[in-house]
Parts: sequence; structure tokens; C-alpha cells
Amino acid sequence: MGFDIGLAAVILLTAVLAHRRHRQVNLAAVAVTTMLVVDAWFDVMTTPREEAGGILVALATACLVELPLAVLSLWIALTAGDLTGTAHPHLRPPGPEDRAHRDPPSDSPDRTD
Repeated sequence: MGFDIGLAAVILLTAVLAHRRHRQVNLAAVAVTTMLVVDAWFDVMTTPREEAGGILVALATACLVELPLAVLSLWIALTAGDLTGTAHPHLRPPGPEDRAHRDPPSDSPDRTD
């Protein structure tokens, strides 16, 4: 129960940081990913094997809820730089500002059209 409350708090923190476009949203999203994977593993491993219905519920919850949310959270962590505008130049798609640094000015003698 305590772990689930902590997980909910970190998910809320990630949502708030993403909404504010805070540059450290990726750290919170990685924490959510880790916690979701650990929670799925813990729920499956601690379910008594005698309860056939219990293990099916634990597996279904892990496969249909916790692990897909972990993948989503990992995607948020990996793309957070695009959201906040702090992506490393090699990780973001080239934009007009990048093209200006590569192409010589149109009146430059180096330019061949």
C-alpha cells in the first residue's frame, strides 16, 4: 500500500513537471518507469501460487496496465527534451536554426546553386 502511494506521488510529480515543461521531467519519468516495473514484478512474484485467479489478475494487471504505462513513461523520459526545449542538438530533429549554421548565406561566394 505504501509503495502504491509513493508511485502515485511520483506519477503526479511527473505530470506537474510535464505540464510546467520543467527540464527535469525526464528524471521523474525514469523514476515512474522503474517503480512501475518493480511493482509489476513484485505483484506477480508475491501472489500465492495456490490462487489461480490471483495470479491471473496479477499477470493481467502487469501486462495490461503497469508495463504499458512503464513504456509510456520511458517514452516521456526519452522525449522530454523536445517537450522542454532542452534536447541535445544531436537528439532533436534539425530545424531552421540548424540549417542556418550549415548553409552559407545566399550572397556568399562559397555558395554554389
